[in-house]
Amino acid sequence: MRRPCVVFLILALVAAVLALPSASIGAEQPPTSIFITVPDYVITRQGSVDTVEIPGGSMLVDEQGRPLVPCLLTSVAYPADARIHEVRLVKRSIPRPVTGLALPTVINDPELTTPVVPLGGWYPDKEFMWAVQHTSDGAYSLNIEVYPFVYDPDTHSALFYKTWEFAVSYTHSDASIASCEPDQTSYRPGDTVRFSILIANSGAPQDFIVGTTIRRSGSAEALTGLPLRKLTGVTGTALVDLAWNSGSAANGRYEADIALMDVEGHTLDSTVVSFPVGSPRLLVTKLEASPQRFKVGDTVSIQSSLVNQGSAPGSGRLFLIVRAAGLPETSFVHTFENLETSHTVTFTDTWSTTGSQPGVPHVITCYATCEAGSTPFVSTVVSTNASPAAAFETDPSRPSAGTDIAFDGSSSTDTDGTVTNWQWNLGNGIISEGKKLTARYARPGTYAVTLTVVDNNGGTGSVTRNIVVTQATPPPPPVERTVIVLTIDSTRFAVNGEARTLDAAPIIREGRTLLPIRPVAEALGAVVGWDGVERKASITLGATSLELWIGNPTARVNGRAVPIDPANTKVVPLIVPPGRTMLPLRFVGESLGCLVEWNASTRQVTVTYPTP
Repeated sequence: MRRPCVVFLILALVAAVLALPSASIGAEQPPTSIFITVPDYVITRQGSVDTVEIPGGSMLVDEQGRPLVPCLLTSVAYPADARIHEVRLVKRSIPRPVTGLALPTVINDPELTTPVVPLGGWYPDKEFMWAVQHTSDGAYSLNIEVYPFVYDPDTHSALFYKTWEFAVSYTHSDASIASCEPDQTSYRPGDTVRFSILIANSGAPQDFIVGTTIRRSGSAEALTGLPLRKLTGVTGTALVDLAWNSGSAANGRYEADIALMDVEGHTLDSTVVSFPVGSPRLLVTKLEASPQRFKVGDTVSIQSSLVNQGSAPGSGRLFLIVRAAGLPETSFVHTFENLETSHTVTFTDTWSTTGSQPGVPHVITCYATCEAGSTPFVSTVVSTNASPAAAFETDPSRPSAGTDIAFDGSSSTDTDGTVTNWQWNLGNGIISEGKKLTARYARPGTYAVTLTVVDNNGGTGSVTRNIVVTQATPPPPPVERTVIVLTIDSTRFAVNGEARTLDAAPIIREGRTLLPIRPVAEALGAVVGWDGVERKASITLGATSLELWIGNPTARVNGRAVPIDPANTKVVPLIVPPGRTMLPLRFVGESLGCLVEWNASTRQVTVTYPTP
C-alpha cells in the first residue's frame, strides 16, 4: 500500500499564486477547466470491518488514528511553456450519503503496546491537493488528488462526492530553469552550500528575478531567504551562482525553493533542490517475497534491502508488517547500527503461513525509521487465492432507451473456488448485486458497465464493457427553467432577465455566498418560513424541505442531519444588521435541486432550477 499524500507532496513545488481570467479551451490551448468523475466506490466487509475502495484510486494512510479512506489522483498534461499558478475548486456534486460503515483505523507503528485511539470528526479535513511535475519530454503534468469519501467515525456515516470541477490559472513563458544543482551531494554542519542555476530563454531578451528560500524538508516555514538576483536582457542561457552558509543549522535535510520571476513578480518557473546537512537518508530499495502464491502452511521467504543515500551514518529499525484484510497478522523488526553513506544492508525473514487466512490477499509492507524520520512505505502482495474472472452478457445486445435490458453474469468463473457474489455498476449511478438483474436506461448514450465478482475466498475480479443505448422515442420537450442572477454586494438581481430588488445584498463569509434567501426561494416557487423562538429558517420546494438554524453548521434535509460545509464548520446561517437573516446560497440551492455557478471576474452567482 503506497502513501499517496507523501508521494504527492514531493512531486513538485507549488507554483506562485496568480489568478488569471478563464479562457475558452481551443484545440491547441491547455485546459483552464478540469472535470473529474470519480468511479463509484466498492465496499468489502471482512468480519465487522468495512473496506471502501475506489477503482483506480489508492488509500490515505498518512495519519495514524485516522480512518482508512480512499483517494484518487488525476494527472493532466500541460505544454512546456505553460506556467500553472493556481488550481481552484469551482464546484463538486451534491454528496451521496452512506451510513452504517465501520472503517478500519490507520496503524503505522507495529511496535505500539497500547491500542491506537481512533480520532473523531469528519476526515479528510481537506478537499483536494495539487502539484506540478516536470515530465521527461520537458512538458508538465498537473497532479490533482481529490478526497471524495469523507467519513465520520463517531456516527459511522460518510459523504461521497462523485463529480468535481476545477479552474486552472496559468501563463505562457519561453523562460525556464534548465538545471539547478548543488556543488556537493552532502554537507557537514557549517559548510557553505553553493548552487549553479542555468536559466534558459528561447524568446526575446527579457529581465528576470531569481528568488531563493531555504527551509527544512517537510516544513512550510522558511528558515531564511537569499538576496534576490536580477538578470537583465537575458536571451539564450544565463548562469546564476548562489550560496548559503549553513552556519549552526541542525543536522537534517534542507530544501532550496528557487523561483524564476518576471520583474512584476509573476512566477515563470520553479524548482526544489534537496540536500542533506550531516544527516542520513534511508531508502528501502528491495522487497521480495517467494513464493507469491502459497498454500496455508508454506514458508514464505522475504528479502528486504535498505540503502543510506545521506551524508552521515544512520541507525534505526526496519519494520516488515504482514496484513490480511487490512489487519496486522505478523511482523518482523530489525535493528541496524551506523549504516554508512552509500552502503546497503539486506535482511532475510521467513514467515510461516500456518494459521494464515486462506483466500485473502496478504500485503507485506516495509519501511525504516531513524533520527532523520521514516522512509516511504514499500509493499508487495502474496495470496493463496487465484482471482475470479468476471464476464457477462446482455439481452438485447444493443438496447434502446426506456426498454428492459437483462444483465447475466453467469459466465463468470473461478479456477480454484466458486463465485459467490456479483456486484454491478451500470454506469448511470445505479449499483446493484446479483448474478442476474433487469434494468433500463432513461437516455440514449454509451454506458460503461462494470461487473465485479467475489469468490468464496474473498478474491475479486472485474470487467468493464461499454453498452450503447440508442434513442427509442423523440426527445422530450425542453424543461422550463428559472434562472436567477445575483451580484455580491448588490441588492439588484434578475429572474429570467426581469430586474428585482433584495432587502440586503449578498455577502461572502468563509469563502461562501450568503444572502436573504426569501426573494430567491420564492422566485423558484418555494415556501419560506421563520421560527423566531428556535431562530430557524424553513424552506419547502416540491418534495424537498430544508431547516437551518442561526449559527448551526448542521442543517436538516427532509429530516436528515447534513453538514452545511463538511470542510468548514464556520459556514453557518447568520443575522446581519439591521436584523437580516443570511443563509448559505450554494447549500440551499443545491439541496433544492438547483445548479449554482460562481463567476469570480464579475462576482456574480447564477442559480438555475431545475438543474440542467
